[in-house]
Amino acid sequence: MDKTYIDKPALVEIKSGKILVARSKKNPDTFYMPGGKHKPKDDGTMETDQECLVRENGEELNIKIKPKTIKFFGSFEAQAHGRSEGTIVRMNCYTAEYEGEPTADPQKSEIAEIAWLDYSGRDKVGLVAQYIFDDLKERGLLEGHIDGEEAFLEEARQRRPKESLEGINTNIDRR
Repeated sequence: MDKTYIDKPALVEIKSGKILVARSKKNPDTFYMPGGKHKPKDDGTMETDQECLVRENGEELNIKIKPKTIKFFGSFEAQAHGRSEGTIVRMNCYTAEYEGEPTADPQKSEIAEIAWLDYSGRDKVGLVAQYIFDDLKERGLLEGHIDGEEAFLEEARQRRPKESLEGINTNIDRR
């Protein structure tokens, strides 16, 4: 089967053992990681992940990401929620510092609601975000529990790239 890929940079923001997620007006049944799709720039080239992350989170969450603080967290992929079989979302995740407080303004953006979920909210997010939740829980960064979580966490360990990801958690709030 042919696969179609959707590349999306996303923000990983954790506070007090909970991760920031957003629900769009278009897909009200599921929360997603904040971020979006690349757009072409005025010169015809495509945005970088960092440029997209700054633009999308400014438009959708009303925050101003500080570009120099953006750090790669990890890459995850899975069947895209609500798309035909074989449509894969490939999410490059980043941490970053920002100005402002994340808020949803349904009158001005496609975001209907934001939420801070712990691991027990895993069933409220799309599959690729579930993989991110598993990874964060396995690293001890998300609070909360679900039945059968050990199997999910073992799968997270198996999915993790072999190369070292040491130091990527430096600006994630572990409170």
